[in-house]
Amino acid sequence: MFDVHTHIWNGEAQLGKVFAGAYKNAYGDQALLKISLDEYRKNVLSKTDGAVILPIRSTKIGMDISNEYIADCCSELGDKVIGFACVDPNEPDALDRLRHAIMNLGLQGLKLAPAYQLFDPLDKKAMQIYQLAEELEIPILWHQGTTFIKEAPLKHCQPVLLDEVAKRFPRLKMIIAHMGFPWVEDTIALVRMHKNVYADVSALSGRKWKFWTTLMLASESRVVDKLLFGSDFPFDSPMESAERFRAIARWQGIPGMPSLEGIVDRLIERDTVRLLYG
Repeated sequence: MFDVHTHIWNGEAQLGKVFAGAYKNAYGDQALLKISLDEYRKNVLSKTDGAVILPIRSTKIGMDISNEYIADCCSELGDKVIGFACVDPNEPDALDRLRHAIMNLGLQGLKLAPAYQLFDPLDKKAMQIYQLAEELEIPILWHQGTTFIKEAPLKHCQPVLLDEVAKRFPRLKMIIAHMGFPWVEDTIALVRMHKNVYADVSALSGRKWKFWTTLMLASESRVVDKLLFGSDFPFDSPMESAERFRAIARWQGIPGMPSLEGIVDRLIERDTVRLLYG
């Protein structure tokens, strides 16, 4: 089991007032504002074959889980983790930051989040970042869906915006996080249309009906082999996510519909590293 969607941070200073405040309002006492390396080892690495760690940098809402911090965490945690970079397309030195993160810090992917970074995915400056990512042969993981932050522009969060990106950069592997919730149908359409587009199921284990219907539609569309397992740690844990996914797969659902158990088993056991880098 490889977890393609995890986070680690070292306090509210990295999260920023806007995100930390919205996080506390949404999760109350369950909000984890600091995650130690030992907690990450216990809850993620001891339960999986490995994981991707995702940063976020947003000048507009004050988040800065930096590339340097992620690189340091990866160095401490060892070979089971893959660190992604994040650059803010609103910054004039975004391209230089990305080059440094990949070529000097050793990070192996890029996280972008229009919801948090407040940028239009079709902006010309952003297109230059995608071009560089394609040249560097690294995947992009997109938070392309809703969030609990009211400042997020929903018009920039919809997965269908990535259709044009996928067409312009056909060699650029892209992962749409959370199945683009709530626009999962659009995400499935994109995954089906574009060879270079994948999606992860993180944050869906608590949305039982949505997950069941999403997998059924993905099965009917013949794209289940392009769906990747993710937990969205610390919002959930890999083992608990996997257990809930398997429980949902055992539902009979609508009488006459096929079983999802085999599909979920393959999803959880997928060789994600080979798909992204093989």
